[in-house]
Amino acid sequence: MRQEIYEDRFSIHDWDPEHGSHCFIHLVNSTAWQGITGQNPPTMPPAMKQYTQAGYPWFDTTTLT
Repeated sequence: MRQEIYEDRFSIHDWDPEHGSHCFIHLVNSTAWQGITGQNPPTMPPAMKQYTQAGYPWFDTTTLT
């Protein structure tokens, strides 16, 4: 994967530190997945085609050695 980090073009005063938000992410095993979602867990990881069809980036294999 490639990652680019850009300098923030905004001033620190453009941000509102008083109104933040949180996002909680939970990693679960297959038993917990089924209990939470009511669905069978996926049996295979997504393939490159599925990632690109969903609009997600894929690994850049040109930089692998």
